[in-house]
Amino acid sequence: MKKMVVLCVLSLIMSWSLFAWAQVPENKEETTKNAEQQVAPVKDAAATEKAVDAKTAPAAEAKPEVKEEDPFVFAEELLGQMERAVRKLKGYTCEFHKQEYKGKLLPKEVMIMKFQEKPKRIYMKWIGKHKQNQEVLWGPDWNDGELKAHEGGFFGFVTVNLDINGKMANKDSRHPISDAGFRELMKKLRRDLNLSRKYKDQGVKFIDHGFKTVMGKKSRCYEAHMPKDLDSKYYCYRAYICGEADTHLPNSVKIWDKEDGKMRLVEDYAYTKIKRNPKYTEMDFSPKNPEYKF
Repeated sequence: MKKMVVLCVLSLIMSWSLFAWAQVPENKEETTKNAEQQVAPVKDAAATEKAVDAKTAPAAEAKPEVKEEDPFVFAEELLGQMERAVRKLKGYTCEFHKQEYKGKLLPKEVMIMKFQEKPKRIYMKWIGKHKQNQEVLWGPDWNDGELKAHEGGFFGFVTVNLDINGKMANKDSRHPISDAGFRELMKKLRRDLNLSRKYKDQGVKFIDHGFKTVMGKKSRCYEAHMPKDLDSKYYCYRAYICGEADTHLPNSVKIWDKEDGKMRLVEDYAYTKIKRNPKYTEMDFSPKNPEYKF
């Protein structure tokens, strides 16, 4: 009886051990699966965190589109300032410096110029070495529209009346006296600027040279290149213009054009000692002025 009891107990122990051993692999698999299930959420959480960051992070600032400044902007600004300053003038006196190319490079000339808008009157007296003491006086509605002039030097006592468009009046000049003055200059520059809009992408170029000292004055300068080969209405191929920083009046103009088959500096003008709106009298534009030698 005792033997049978012992055998039963041993049988139960062996049966339990076999059952426990059989369950171990399944538990390991489940443990592994459970571990994987625990780790997987961590990976998913990282991915989710990245996705959340991508959604919530501020969008990268878009780089502003960089555009080159329209070259007409500053050209229009500078020319506009000069035009407004010139329109305010009823008259002015200045020292006018001039050198031109006309078949050859002509000598430098320096003269005092008196200019009156209404009625239009122009008086000039040469004060430099070339043509010293020569004088001219002109008005479109005075002296039958002719230029009253006398040379300097030995023949200075001879006064003549000349056709302003004739050879004698313009033998050393590219322009008649009717083209003198700031307003006529502004007309030429305005015409070329307006014409350039038509050829904006065909060789037109404006360069802002900023502030420079010109004829002893702080001045703002710009340069213009025009395709005159495309349109003969242009005044020139290239122009360099400066205006006084305080008054905005032009004080330097350089013009390049084709002469004798070459590109040349054909006009070099400068204006100094500008006095705005002086109080002129009739004697300032009269050949009877005792200070004149007509």
